[in-house]
This record gives sequence, structure tokens and C-alpha cells, in this order.
Amino acid sequence: MATESPKEVADVMEKNQTISPRPEKTPIVSNHTGYPHEGSENFEHDDTGDKMNYSGVEDEFNNAQAEHEGWQEGYDH
Repeated sequence: MATESPKEVADVMEKNQTISPRPEKTPIVSNHTGYPHEGSENFEHDDTGDKMNYSGVEDEFNNAQAEHEGWQEGYDH
């Protein structure tokens, strides 16, 4: 099983077209896992699976709302 570095995860989060329908903008990524380091929103641990699921649903909703309503980074989120 391959392990990605936090930088590799961040690169995928920014450049993966399936995550953000707005390729010109950075996707909104929630992190409810409680782990403070960058990229921890993608690290699943035994005690964070449900929090990751919640974060993922919130990301999908917020990115769709941002697309629909034209949110601006730094102003709306």
C-alpha cells in the first residue's frame, strides 16, 4: 500500500478535476478529524472515519454552493 506525503495529497486536492468542478479555484476542503497538520483531512484513522465522511459530504455541498452562487475565496469562505 502506497503512502502519500502531505505535499502529494495537497497537490492532488488542488489539481484533481473530480474533486473541484471549478478547476480555476482551489476546492473548499473541510477537516473535522481533529488532526491539525496540513493534509490530515485525508488521513483516516480508526477513530476518524465518521468525521472524514462528514467532511467529505460537507466539501461536496460547499463546492457545489460555491459554484452555483459564485463564492469568492477570502470573502465567502
